[in-house]
Amino acid sequence: MNEKYAAEMAQWQSERIQSLKTADGYLSLVGLCWLKQGENDFGSAKDNACQFPAGLPDKIGTYTIDASGVTVSIRPDVTVHHKGERVTEMSIKTDADAGGPTVLELGTVNWFVIKRADALLIRIRDSNSQMLQTFSDVERFQLDEGWRISGSYTPRTEPKPIPVPNILGQENNMMSPGTIAVEVAGEKRDLVAFQTADPKRFFLVFADGMSGKETYGGGRFLTTEPVDEPGNIVLDFNKATNPPCAFSPFATCPLPLDENRFNVDIPAGEKVFHY
Repeated sequence: MNEKYAAEMAQWQSERIQSLKTADGYLSLVGLCWLKQGENDFGSAKDNACQFPAGLPDKIGTYTIDASGVTVSIRPDVTVHHKGERVTEMSIKTDADAGGPTVLELGTVNWFVIKRADALLIRIRDSNSQMLQTFSDVERFQLDEGWRISGSYTPRTEPKPIPVPNILGQENNMMSPGTIAVEVAGEKRDLVAFQTADPKRFFLVFADGMSGKETYGGGRFLTTEPVDEPGNIVLDFNKATNPPCAFSPFATCPLPLDENRFNVDIPAGEKVFHY
């Protein structure tokens, strides 16, 4: 094993675990609620349209969805903040809006509205969640440089929106700037690559013969190494990670397209996580 590579991977894995343990990461998710048109009351009582975690007030307020957008009103006997200011009533942005979602806070719990396809949902996080308190690490396959696979990237004339299924049973468009031709254990694939904030790196959602067995059934995520000018690119499957849905029932992960489903086993990267 190349000592420099082993050291780089140890650092990468440490940073990966620390990113999972942040207070606003996926391990902090404690709830997900679908919103409907009209009024949606929320709080910890069971008779709310959106039931929040136990320990919060029975009735916190109401989200209203109509032709003008989304608004929230908070009961006068409950103290909720947004960016340090107490909220009584305000318009709400979702995670699909410019500037990101409107995050509301009550104690260690915060929540905001997300948009998936045509649906709106409340995502609830707790910086003191049980998962955050108990999580330590993710089991991985043994590090093997042989799983650094070279491929060839072909850009599209222009990025194309691709409908991608998610774990909620919906389809969301994800922008694909190109494809990656790769051969893994004798199996050739033209993988659909999705864009990232770095124009030279691409995001993959893939499955393999171990999915649903030793690895998560909904596939795994992988960000490529930077592509060079001729289109040469490396897929380091040692950096294959579990999607958020492997850690929480309240995530909304994309699923692998048929083009990104290998029949061969890829025993590299993270193994399935049991929460």
